[in-house]
Amino acid sequence: MLGSTVREFARATPFVRFVIQMNDGRRFLIRHPDYVSVSPKGGKVIVYDDTENETHLSGLLVASVKPLVERKARRNGRG
Repeated sequence: MLGSTVREFARATPFVRFVIQMNDGRRFLIRHPDYVSVSPKGGKVIVYDDTENETHLSGLLVASVKPLVERKARRNGRG
C-alpha cells in the first residue's frame, strides 16, 4: 500500500509536484498539497482536479508515486 507514501510526498518541504500511477494505468498529477488527501491509515486517497472534482482511489491499487520530472525551459526554442 502506497497511501502513506502519497502522504509523505504531499507533506514534503519544499513541495515537489508528483504523479500517482494506478495499477490500471491511470495517472494523477498532484500540483499542490491541497489537491490530495489521504485517510489516516493510508487506505484511501482522494485527488482533486482544477475544478474541485474529486476522484477516490484505493491506496491498495496505487502502483507508484514519483516526483514529476520537469524539463528545463529552452532559451531559444531549439534543442
